[in-house]
Amino acid sequence: MKILLICLAVLSVLILFLLFIRLNFYFEGYFNNESKNFMLRFYVFTKKLGFNIKFKETKKEKEKKEAGKAEGKDSFIDKAKRVKNNINILKNTFSASKGHIKKSITVKYVNFSMDFGLGDAALTGISTGVLWGVIYSAFALVCKLFTVKEHKFSIDPIFNKNIMKINLGGVVYTRLVDILAAAIIIFRNYSKAKKLFEEYKPEISDKKIKDYK
Repeated sequence: MKILLICLAVLSVLILFLLFIRLNFYFEGYFNNESKNFMLRFYVFTKKLGFNIKFKETKKEKEKKEAGKAEGKDSFIDKAKRVKNNINILKNTFSASKGHIKKSITVKYVNFSMDFGLGDAALTGISTGVLWGVIYSAFALVCKLFTVKEHKFSIDPIFNKNIMKINLGGVVYTRLVDILAAAIIIFRNYSKAKKLFEEYKPEISDKKIKDYK
């Protein structure tokens, strides 16, 4: 009996440890005209004691379900309503859940550097401005989803030379308990949104979930 109690106590401590310990993901990658690489490393206390997460290339199986399905009988209007429904469901789920997602995942830092040239000075200058706009638009979206502590971006235009060299690095951390809590909230909000829009009601398409609690 004592052994069982000891085992249960140890197991409880281990579960609490796993739930509240900070989980870190370090990533870095590069891309240039000749090669590319991306590495993701998981660790708890220090990067030296972590392990790399390998990505295996898999072929996506294409499943084509044709003939004899109700989808083929749907009118264009019905399909358009279904698409609008799905967009509304995702939009409302995101709107109701983004605060919890932001609290659960933190970007400790992210660094991005790029050497860029198109062989023409004028075209390179214009394209560099466009790239800055794209990068900060993407970064604004990331900041809406996650808590970002530090970031450093640089784009160096290389005039009169055709080149593209990208370096990326950063650390993202979270806790298992935060991920579980966010997942439960997302699922709950998704269920509410799906229930709201399952009957294709356009009159409530722009309203928030909280208005229908």
